[in-house]
Amino acid sequence: MKRITTYIINLPESIARRKYMEDLLSRYDFLKLEFIAAIDGRIMSQEEISSKFDIDEAYRRYGRRLNGGEIGCTLSHFKCYEKIMDSSESVALILEDDISIMRNLSKLDRSE
Repeated sequence: MKRITTYIINLPESIARRKYMEDLLSRYDFLKLEFIAAIDGRIMSQEEISSKFDIDEAYRRYGRRLNGGEIGCTLSHFKCYEKIMDSSESVALILEDDISIMRNLSKLDRSE
């Protein structure tokens, strides 16, 4: 069976959210879960942020300064993209740890 690597962005201290995601996705045996330690931009110094994130580009794109949580979220997604690029996977799924599933994900099953 071909399993889809599923990167789940989760702050390491958010144990309840991790459990929520494990429970939520447990019925989808075609997903291979990999938890990615989220970056908490709220605790990053300005120097750290400036070295890893283009504040001016974000301002041009969104018309406002992003807060630490938004910056951390963006950097966490980038962490996932790097993992995908370093892998041999042709398909991957990235989820945050606070999602709700509105439709059955079985349509993603590529095992047939």
